[in-house]
Parts: sequence; C-alpha cells; structure tokens
Amino acid sequence: MLPIATEDRTGYQRSSFRHWNTGANPSDGCNTRAEVLVAEAVQAPEIGPRCTLTGGLWWSYYDEREVDRGTTSRRIAAALGPHGIRG
Repeated sequence: MLPIATEDRTGYQRSSFRHWNTGANPSDGCNTRAEVLVAEAVQAPEIGPRCTLTGGLWWSYYDEREVDRGTTSRRIAAALGPHGIRG
C-alpha cells in the first residue's frame, strides 16, 4: 500500500529531462511532447509558430474533469508521468 503524502518536488529540474525528440515531422517544430498534447486533447489547442500551443482542453483521469492550458503544468504533467509539460 502506498502512503498518502504531499507532493515533494525537491531537487526536480525539468532541464534534467532533455529526451524529447523532434517528433514525427521534424520540419514542423513540434516535439513528441507537443504531439502527445495535441493527440490527447479533448479540444485541440491552436498550433502557432515553432509549435507554440495556445488554448485547448484535456481530460484529467486523476481529477475526473476537463483541464485547460492554465492547469496543464499541474495536472497534465501528472497524467504524462515524469516527463512533465513545458510551460
């Protein structure tokens, strides 16, 4: 059984995880992380220059509710595991 505890990100640095590749189409600027966000969106975000994502909605299986871009760093990151989300 896992204990319930407050999340502790002490020592976590996103820069330690530089594994995102260039994605299926290297010329569009979307890395794998962005491609997953677009593919998993309930309402697709707009894709801007250099694959900047704006807007969008995702379903959080952990919270059983839709979350928007303002909550992705907290909620979608958890859904994707240790890879996190670029803000």
